[in-house]
Amino acid sequence: METSWPWWWWSLLGALAGALAAPWGGEQQQHTLLSLLLVAGAAAAAPALATLAARWLGGGGLDQGSSTSADYRVTQLVVYPIKSCAGTSLTEATFDAHGFEHDRRWMLVSDTSSSSESSSPLFFVTQRVCPTLALVVPRLTATSLLVDAPHMPTLRVELKSQAHVARMEQMRKELGLVHPPEVEARLAEEAKRKQGGQEQVHVAIWSDKVPAIDEGDEAAQWFSKYLKRPIRLVRVPDDNQRLVPQDYRVEGEANTVAFGDGFPFLLTSEGSLAGLNRELPEPVPMNRGRPEDDVPFVEDTWGLVRIGTHPMHVVKPCTRCKLTTVDQAKGEFGSAEEPLRTLRRVRSSPDGKSVYFGQNLIHAAASGTVRVGDTVRVLRLTQRPVALRPPAPLPHE
Repeated sequence: METSWPWWWWSLLGALAGALAAPWGGEQQQHTLLSLLLVAGAAAAAPALATLAARWLGGGGLDQGSSTSADYRVTQLVVYPIKSCAGTSLTEATFDAHGFEHDRRWMLVSDTSSSSESSSPLFFVTQRVCPTLALVVPRLTATSLLVDAPHMPTLRVELKSQAHVARMEQMRKELGLVHPPEVEARLAEEAKRKQGGQEQVHVAIWSDKVPAIDEGDEAAQWFSKYLKRPIRLVRVPDDNQRLVPQDYRVEGEANTVAFGDGFPFLLTSEGSLAGLNRELPEPVPMNRGRPEDDVPFVEDTWGLVRIGTHPMHVVKPCTRCKLTTVDQAKGEFGSAEEPLRTLRRVRSSPDGKSVYFGQNLIHAAASGTVRVGDTVRVLRLTQRPVALRPPAPLPHE
């Protein structure tokens, strides 16, 4: 029996394609389903990189600040190579200091090279302004990033890195292809400015100004033609040092993130989806029964979870924006502005300026692997509960 998901659920999670796997199985195990987006969390929208889904296996109560016996199970993993484009399901995903490998390691930016703003950082582009990015499907091979979109030929981007350049440089020296000292000095300086033979540029992700590697003119022309606006494709440098927002850094952890909006991972639950559905004007029905103990927004109370053997800190509620209203199957904004309109009514901050769905995570381990079937355990409740404005009544009430 498969779980039916509305198109906006994936927008809400920041996952731009695909659907969750079938339930873990058995009526006795039909409990809360979690989705953890292990990519850059969102400052103003969901991080669209990777999804980790987990099913509750049961357990005891949760004591504030203490370890718990609440266990869950990973049911699906999805990575999103290009920020705000479609994702790919995996049976296991390796992560490093910045999140899942190949997860939001590429991003689209506005090309301002011919304008008066050419000296400013290139600002990132997502479905907030280009909803047809929902239809862009990246695929990774051992040597290339392949990209497909409606009515477009396949784009092939060669995978390059500092390690690749270093190997080529070592080979050059071993073959005796050494230049005069002044030429070697110039080449070394040029290598600092480039990675993989490509230009280093500066890009803006909200208020963050960070270096990135331009993937060249062919990729830029492909995306510019598809989106009908000047675009460049960039990737995360090997020595990426971008940090999560200062107020949410965890002492002793790397606290780094790739091209996500602000955090490496996002967590939410099927119970929260069910709770939101009950508030929507036209809820999307679930194709399986709702258990009594399926508590909406229970993840708001969590402070620390362990996925497999890897601890992850639950640091803040995820702020949502109009990206959640993009119909992922059509690549266009929905006319009803849902679910954002309902979220504004039932999940707003006290000042009404932000709406929340899900929780952003920071991982403790520098590297590791998460697999479908891994156990997820809630270890500690939060010391910073989510503050919400009282839900507003429906317009007709």
